[in-house]
Amino acid sequence: MILDLDKAYSAALAGIPRVLDQIATVPKAKRSLAWSAAQQSYLQAAQAVGYDENDARKWASTVRCLLEIAFIARERATF
Repeated sequence: MILDLDKAYSAALAGIPRVLDQIATVPKAKRSLAWSAAQQSYLQAAQAVGYDENDARKWASTVRCLLEIAFIARERATF
């Protein structure tokens, strides 16, 4: 199970730039849907590697927050 968790973490981290790129293409009015879709994807990934429901939700929520912070930082860096 540790290897599966390591793979899940590695995949989540490696995918952050792609997720940010995809969300950047979504019109601002629809971005909340994109953030929710990303969170749902991370929730499913966490459950697939064995997290229970509560822990999976916490993990997916944390990843979403980190993505949003990274997105804001990236937007500000491009000004």
